[in-house]
Amino acid sequence: MKAHSPPKRGAAELLGPTTPTHRRPSRKISNTSELDHLCTPTMPQSSTEPAEADPHLADDVNCLILDYLACLAISKTLSTAERDYDADTAEDVDWAVRPLKALESMIPKNALPIDLSIKLRVLQVANAIQSHRPQSGKEPQSSPSLARIGVDFMDLCLAAVSKISETRWLETGALFVLQVTIEEQSEEIASSQDLIDLRSWSGNDSTWNERWTQTWRAYLNELPQSTEHNDNAKEALQRQFSFRQFKAVVLKFLLDLMTTLEPPILIQLERGKLGTLSHAETQNFLDRVGLC
Repeated sequence: MKAHSPPKRGAAELLGPTTPTHRRPSRKISNTSELDHLCTPTMPQSSTEPAEADPHLADDVNCLILDYLACLAISKTLSTAERDYDADTAEDVDWAVRPLKALESMIPKNALPIDLSIKLRVLQVANAIQSHRPQSGKEPQSSPSLARIGVDFMDLCLAAVSKISETRWLETGALFVLQVTIEEQSEEIASSQDLIDLRSWSGNDSTWNERWTQTWRAYLNELPQSTEHNDNAKEALQRQFSFRQFKAVVLKFLLDLMTTLEPPILIQLERGKLGTLSHAETQNFLDRVGLC
């Protein structure tokens, strides 16, 4: 198995520059009455009943905001990859995640677009792997366990199967099996149920399942038969397959996956380019709908 190197690109690539390439010219307001007119909402003239929000439209708007917050939170999480995950770092990340969780709870699961659903899974795995501490007999096991994070990682890849390399998926998943096995061997404990669940994880195809089993078994074959009661061998093993290297590989995978997903609509508007429209076409669209 080849040595793995930490990611070279920064998390800022998720959002990129937020300053629009083309600035819209400002319009001078001649008097206060015009300002009042611009700031006063126009109400329907044909009805005296107050307008009610369309619940379906509310979900769409919430999804737009949630998409934006999700990318900010993922960027914040991945930007801490090279830092020690201390209390200050955890608080910094939590500051970005907390409002997202509150908004997510307001949106029905079936209302989430596929890309947004994948981003939320990316955030879940990134947060969990970033805050995980290798198991030690002197401390309680991290929650969730690394093997459980591995199961979540496999579920994420299945949801994003059209956007990732199957080989890379298998190899990164196998690294989870390898890393959990090293942790459990170091503590001389039996295989956990979470590790058993990870090894037996299955997709929708029997051929794929066979490849998955072959891959993680091949990775485990690189481990020595036993390091029991041999502290020097355990330390050498942990240096060869360090958790820091492993975490870097996983976070790089998540970062690359994010680059295949559509940027949030709000960020596209900030950049002045919406989807496949040119800057000029985007500007024309904003003018026509009154967002200028």
